This record gives sequence, C-alpha cells and structure tokens, in this order.
Amino acid sequence: MSNSKPENLIIFFRSTSNILQSFDGTRNAIDINEVRRFSPEIFVKYSESILNAYTDTFFKDLDLCIEYKHTLSKNPELDSPLEVLLFANSNNNDLTGLVIDELRGVVDYGLYLTQDSPDLFDTPGDVAQLSKVKIEFVEEFARGFLEKHGGRNIPKPFEWKIGGCNSSFTPFQGKIKPSFINNEIDESNFIMHAKLDGFKNSEMLIYLQEINSELKLLPTSITYKAVKPSLLKAAAEIYANVSPAYVIITAFKKADEKGTVRLYIRDIASYEFDNLIELSASN
Repeated sequence: MSNSKPENLIIFFRSTSNILQSFDGTRNAIDINEVRRFSPEIFVKYSESILNAYTDTFFKDLDLCIEYKHTLSKNPELDSPLEVLLFANSNNNDLTGLVIDELRGVVDYGLYLTQDSPDLFDTPGDVAQLSKVKIEFVEEFARGFLEKHGGRNIPKPFEWKIGGCNSSFTPFQGKIKPSFINNEIDESNFIMHAKLDGFKNSEMLIYLQEINSELKLLPTSITYKAVKPSLLKAAAEIYANVSPAYVIITAFKKADEKGTVRLYIRDIASYEFDNLIELSASN
C-alpha cells in the first residue's frame, strides 16, 4: 500500500469502542474482544465492491485499483485508534481530483442507501455530480446488497468519514436498512398521468389522483410505492415546487409475499396540464 496517497483516500471507517486501557507508564493494554467485534467489515467490502463495479463500467480506461488496509491511528488523543482506510489508485495514471471526488460520491450515496429511514432531503451533496445513469447504477448495486444483508444486525457501533476536507463522521449502530422492492416486473408497465397528492418518506409511498382519458381528475387518491429512493425524492421536489403537481409516471403491478397485488412506480416526471390537453386533442 506504499503507493497510496492521502489525496486518493475515498473513505475510512473507525471504531467508536474504547480498545485501549492504561497498563503502565509506557504501555497501553488492548481489549482484544473489542478488536474482534470491530464491525464494519461488511461495509468495507461493500464499498470496495461497488467501486470496482463502478470503475469497471465508467472508468475502465484508467485501470483503477481499489484497496483497503486495517490501520491503527497514531493520534494519542484517540481511545479507539482502530481504522480501515480505502483508497483508489491507478496503475497507469495519476488520478485527478474530479475522479476521486466522484468515487467518494459513489461510496457516500451507496452507504446512505443502507441507512434505515434516511432523511429524504439529506441526500449526500456530492450525489449531484452523478448523472441519472450513474445514480441508477449505485441504486441497483445497493438493491443487491440489501437483498442479501438487509435487516442484518451490526453488533458494535462504528463511524465512517468520506475522504476530503469538508466531510464529517457518520455514525452507524443497529440494523442495516431492509431491502427495498425488487425491480423485477410481473406485469407490463403502464404509463399514467396524475396529480401528485402527497408522499410518505418512511415507507417510500407516493399518493396519486389519476387523470383519465377525458382529462377528468378522479377523486380517489391511489397509493404507489417507489422502487428506489431517488424516485421518492423526485416526487417530493415536484410536490414542493409545482402547484398543482401534475406528473407522468411509469408503473407496474406486483404481488407481494402474501399475494397482495400492489402498485409500484418505476419513473416519475413533472408534466404541464396544457400538454395533456394538446395530447388529448391530437388523439
């Protein structure tokens, strides 16, 4: 790891448990049980995997290498010096700050998606630099992780910090977020125009009033579930910024594990009512 540079640091994880105990004037004792219970390994490997997949897809020409190292901080003020550092290096080129920042954003968003009930409007700021295709790539990778590990209990708390000067520590304790809906479609997609009637962040629900073929707004609000967090955020932004909030959605039906058929949204976008009138007239 001798070729790893501080500016190439993507993220590091740190124990929040006290692993050092005073022993004598020149030594500290190590609580070996706390070392063994250091819990972020699943997130370290998740971060490494998502970066390897992402760089193979979007930065293949840079020949990047993602690697991590378990370390002990030399900071004498820390009672919990146990850390894991994850770096990106290129076998052929010096990496630009823009590439490093993008990789940091990928990991930041990927980890955000594993948090239970994250704040809808507290999406990591560096996600803004990612295109829609790249955001969907990260969300699809997170979906696979949550299908395998969602709901798993992490026994000991720890925290992580994205590389760079402006980031702060994010604590983790408890369970990994449960899996969100699999995007597998049991029935054909359908497209619908509707008026956005609200949303519920904690359950990723979006409430819609359908606009029928005669451009009549149906009085009953119907509940849909977003298949990924970015759709819920998009709906919330439309609801906050446009009134009335007319939308066009792509949706599908799917039976849950109990056999109940539910409605899910795959895509949502704002839509002007005048466009609906023009569309109706052209038909």
